[in-house]
Amino acid sequence: MATLTFNQITFTYSNSSVPIFKDCSLTLDTQWHCGLIGRNGRGKTTLLKLLMKELIYDGTIHCPLSCAYFPFKITQPERMTASILKEYNPMIEKWQWMKEFSFLELKEECFDRSYHTLSLGEQTKIMLIMLFFNERAFYLIDEPTNHLDSQSRMKVADYLSTKQGFILVSHDRSFLDRCVDHIVSINASSIDVQKGNYSQWKLNYDRKMQHEFAMNEQTKKDIKRLNYAKIQTATWSDKVEATKIGQGGVDRGYIGHKAAKMMKRSKSLEKRTNKSIESKTKLLLDIEKIEQLKLQSLPFFNHHQFMFRDVCVWFNKPLHSPVSFDLKRGDRLLIEGKNGSGKSSLIRCCYDSTMKYSGEIQISSQLVISYVSQDTSLVQGTMDQFIKLHQLEEPLFKAILRKLGINREQFDIELSLYSQGQKKKVLIAKSLCDQAHVYIWDEPLNYLDVHAREQVEQLIMMFEPTMIIIEHDTYFQSKICTKKDILRLKGYLFFLFDVIQLLHLFFT
Repeated sequence: MATLTFNQITFTYSNSSVPIFKDCSLTLDTQWHCGLIGRNGRGKTTLLKLLMKELIYDGTIHCPLSCAYFPFKITQPERMTASILKEYNPMIEKWQWMKEFSFLELKEECFDRSYHTLSLGEQTKIMLIMLFFNERAFYLIDEPTNHLDSQSRMKVADYLSTKQGFILVSHDRSFLDRCVDHIVSINASSIDVQKGNYSQWKLNYDRKMQHEFAMNEQTKKDIKRLNYAKIQTATWSDKVEATKIGQGGVDRGYIGHKAAKMMKRSKSLEKRTNKSIESKTKLLLDIEKIEQLKLQSLPFFNHHQFMFRDVCVWFNKPLHSPVSFDLKRGDRLLIEGKNGSGKSSLIRCCYDSTMKYSGEIQISSQLVISYVSQDTSLVQGTMDQFIKLHQLEEPLFKAILRKLGINREQFDIELSLYSQGQKKKVLIAKSLCDQAHVYIWDEPLNYLDVHAREQVEQLIMMFEPTMIIIEHDTYFQSKICTKKDILRLKGYLFFLFDVIQLLHLFFT
């Protein structure tokens, strides 16, 4: 058994006064399949960078294996994929690459194409294959699902479950259930390790939180009682001392001695009380307060029209098969499809007049649409600049961010320095500030931590807004959509490929 150990690790970024880790210790077996979870900004990627020795820290880290990190940079991506793979590991022959390709349902033609012409999902799969040909390594896999459709996520999860030990950062609950056997949870003030998959961890976590919240209420009462007792004892000596004045012929020396004795006893009791309050306050540090989000959407009336008839997006050629649907009040339309089938392009037709398409789109002119892009690169500048640019109500916007787990101290940080998950929270908070008839969200859960995903799910289920959503998280899909609300987009290229496969099976 080879173990990886963190011993009393403390780390703080130079542009922040708040430590990411403080005196944290951790022990893992390098054969475990570890899922690393925690709220955005808690230090998941930072922990991987510490293992890669990219950051300077206090404490000691011991890992018996070299660490291999995903994603890594591909040099000269315009080269043929075959050339890149050959350079990465000259000892691996084509048939060995093809064997791994088949496990992840990668077409052989990807091998002979320029790497940069492949879809992001195909690039992700190839990079994972390259990673695991680095033998005798401990694998650090950071958010591999962000460019994968639902079917690809399941294939990649099954692929990972057959490999050697790793630490995997992911917030996709179904994905974690499929490929991990331990959960490493970065909490508010500690790091815990638990055997089992995500669902097993969540069951234990919920039980723990129920107990913690009950203890929390009792602890608050105890702290209040101790504070009251501290104030009472602090006044004892003052009251005794006051009896020396205006009492006629009293023994002021005796009263002064008694007051001093009372003061000494009061100080001793205050010290013990402060220590008790401090110890009880520490019990509250790891409780995650998940606050409920709110939404004030505009009413979607029967006379409002949102209709697609045989719509097909064109980029020199059609991207997908024709699509038809009518969006009604309270509909939550989920658009599914493989990577590259044109999902994002289709929903852009709802608000972007430059999009080219065939068919008919009718959207009432008075309908207000709020949009969340999957691209977080537009989240930049200061918080105040972002609020001014998008004409947001500042108190409401910041209140939503606080509920999503972004601390007040982070409001003063340049938005470009936010993690990808924090940037996505900024985009979602902006959309929740919008009073709209229809909310169109393109992969809103990308990079979001599990707690934020649950908040978004609860929000949608409670307020039932009219929505069009692209999302590959199968757990999320099952909660917010019914069967009638799923539109499966079939890209023409994938459709032809499927037909060829069927013909091949038929004639052989």
